[in-house]
Amino acid sequence: MNESLSSTEAILQFLSVLITAFLLAAALNYARKGGVFKGARKVKRHKTPPQKSENKSRFIALWEKVLSYAKRGDEDGLRLAIIEADKILDEALSVAGINGLDTGDRLKKLTKDQFPEIDGVWQVHKLRNRLTHQADFHLPKELAREALKIYERALRSLKVLD
Repeated sequence: MNESLSSTEAILQFLSVLITAFLLAAALNYARKGGVFKGARKVKRHKTPPQKSENKSRFIALWEKVLSYAKRGDEDGLRLAIIEADKILDEALSVAGINGLDTGDRLKKLTKDQFPEIDGVWQVHKLRNRLTHQADFHLPKELAREALKIYERALRSLKVLD
């Protein structure tokens, strides 16, 4: 009886190793095909990229919306203007071919030689992060207006604004 029990245990052990190996291989294959190991999000891409003039007019329209938020003059309008300006900057960097998962990731890939406004842009991007992550952060009007000037200079240097 002991011999049959130990052979049954051996068979069960062998089957459990076999099933585990199969499930592990299936999980790895699923993860590989799903892009888990590539560290990138799947993004829908246009079959043909929009023309420069289409991009530029779109960026100009987005920037005009930022200016309309800022013209309100209240703190909420200024907050919204900065947050939207940062989104426009992120998209402009992406259109310029700077890869990354987010604005900070893209900015890390740039040098001052490539993008002279990088230091100022880092500062306003950090300000944007404070606005979105610290609910009690007070935004002085003068700081908001200076931040928007920096975003505008950066967008002009990326040639998405005139």
